[in-house]
Amino acid sequence: MTHPIRMVSIDPGTNTVGVAVSEFNNDMTKMVVVDAMTIDLQRLLLRYEKSRADVWGDRHAKLYILKDAIARYLDAWRPVVVCSESPYMGRFPQVYAALTEAMTALSAGLYAYDPSIRLATWEPSAVKLAMGVNGRSGDKELMRRAITLRPDIVMCVPLVLLDEHAVDAVCVGYTHFCNHIRGLPS
Repeated sequence: MTHPIRMVSIDPGTNTVGVAVSEFNNDMTKMVVVDAMTIDLQRLLLRYEKSRADVWGDRHAKLYILKDAIARYLDAWRPVVVCSESPYMGRFPQVYAALTEAMTALSAGLYAYDPSIRLATWEPSAVKLAMGVNGRSGDKELMRRAITLRPDIVMCVPLVLLDEHAVDAVCVGYTHFCNHIRGLPS
């Protein structure tokens, strides 16, 4: 029996980070989501890193927590593929800058796990396109509904229990699946 290809997909954020783990069947035609959750950086800061935040500030402490949390998550699931939504430069340059810092922390966590794995990134518009959702829509429930319409996504995690960040992480993974994994020789 061959081991499945495992992927971790990420919806980055400065306070909450969605993560999902997917595996692919032998013929690479289905994406099976075996885990999805949201990492609450603010909660982890208050619980474990308050002294770091007191010295360096909340933003620095959250980046440290993000790097460590991603490295631990990757180590627990042992993926060979890691992908993330990329920051979007919209009307708020401060948000873009903060998300760029978060991407640096994600990359550092990935490097700590396995320096040979490259972080694949997807523009938010590409993720919405892969899911069949209008790129200008701000309705987060559309992404959840889009997952239910995809026969090649098998959810082992109850979709109803996932918040918008974990749902977005699943959608990022589906984008990577559609563009780089589906159809690979098994």
